[in-house]
Amino acid sequence: MSGYLYKSFCYETVEQVAASLHSSFFLEGFGVIQSVSGFGSGVTVNYLNSNGNLQSFVYPLATCEKLGFDNSFTGLTVDDSIQISSAVVGVLIAAWCIKILRRVF
Repeated sequence: MSGYLYKSFCYETVEQVAASLHSSFFLEGFGVIQSVSGFGSGVTVNYLNSNGNLQSFVYPLATCEKLGFDNSFTGLTVDDSIQISSAVVGVLIAAWCIKILRRVF
């Protein structure tokens, strides 16, 4: 089962994300929220800007697996993490080998 990630919280449905976003009332940098509607894998936010004009934008949502708070979302897969950690270990081993060779000679 997958959910939708918004502000480090994994919601079960897009409608729950829309309700959470709409409860904010004011969106920093945009204005006063008038309505929020969910669709597919995103939400549409209609807001009243500082000039009094009604505008909207689409906010795409990332998917997540574990419902609730999840601060571990980085977008990295397990394979990416293994590759990065292997490269770091390789550099440390190379530095250790150079250190040993310098002691010998």
